[in-house]
Amino acid sequence: MKSPILVTGGTGTLGRLVVRRLRDAGCDVCVLSRRSHEAEDGLRFLTGDLATDEGLDAAVDGVAAIAHCEGNAKGDAELARNLVRAASSQPPPRISCTSRSSAQTASPRRVALTA
Repeated sequence: MKSPILVTGGTGTLGRLVVRRLRDAGCDVCVLSRRSHEAEDGLRFLTGDLATDEGLDAAVDGVAAIAHCEGNAKGDAELARNLVRAASSQPPPRISCTSRSSAQTASPRRVALTA
């Protein structure tokens, strides 16, 4: 079994599209969500919260990559920092960060993500 890709915000507007594309490409996907969900065919849901760090260590354990799609205009940087901090305790996965608010602006914000 190959290592999964973790998608934060995978139940949201942008994240759902990312999850669908990854699944269509044959990737194993885990979705981090604040609420519990039933597993779907080949899709696991993990319960955790980027704002409180709850469940993050378990969520990043063993993943090949992280697609960070969670966030909004207020608080994006702190959520991303919490994710990077949790991921830094594991062998380094690739992390792709995007947000709907950044995608909708003419000049996306750059955020320093130091753990």
